[in-house]
Amino acid sequence: MKLFSILKTTITLLTPIALVATAGWYFKNESDFFLVKEVPVEIEYDQTNFPMVQTIKPLILEKQKALFGKNIWSLGLTQIRSDFLESDRVQDVEIRRHFPNKLSLLVKVNKVVFIYADKKNNLFPITENASVTSKISPTSAPHAPLFRNTLIAEDPLRLRKVIELFAEVPKINSLQLENIASVDFQDVTGLSLRLIDNDETIYLGQDHIATKGLQVVRVLEYLKSQKQKARVIDASFSKKVLVRLRKRS
Repeated sequence: MKLFSILKTTITLLTPIALVATAGWYFKNESDFFLVKEVPVEIEYDQTNFPMVQTIKPLILEKQKALFGKNIWSLGLTQIRSDFLESDRVQDVEIRRHFPNKLSLLVKVNKVVFIYADKKNNLFPITENASVTSKISPTSAPHAPLFRNTLIAEDPLRLRKVIELFAEVPKINSLQLENIASVDFQDVTGLSLRLIDNDETIYLGQDHIATKGLQVVRVLEYLKSQKQKARVIDASFSKKVLVRLRKRS
């Protein structure tokens, strides 16, 4: 009788737990209570990339739409992230579950540093992690300097070096990003820039880019004050800057 009493008490105690567990399993797997009804998406991008971001919004919205009506607990966040990362425009995705039926997504778009133009003038964004991404139309191209050096564009290690050097350029005054038309790199002259305003070619070498960039800015400001224009400013040397003036400048 004592054993029977113990068993009865145990069953009495376990029954509510079992019911709760069963109910929890049911609601988690079957109830409309957990079906996704909200999927707010935030897109994080550099402002210069705005034209390109507009082209990938339809893809993001399509993948967002596919999440509605799914059980929030049956969705694999890793798989969702992988689906978004199929686009080479997307750098990363952060996904959060919000009880009981909401997912939130933060889609980070790759920053474009150059636009690679091949020999046929097809355009391919180059991201800051040295990836050459899929072709884009001229109307959707981000505001970034052109890069036409095919040998480097096809060599990730050398391309990464050029990107790192370009990141050191002080983007001020005449060297503002908006005034840089194109970028190149050659073993002798190192990093070079072609400016828009007066079509100057700037050589910066392979080291101390920030310091040399500031020297170039000062030279350009001086020439402007003297109402002169340069054809070439060569700051690739360690202790001097050579200036070739334009005729009739």
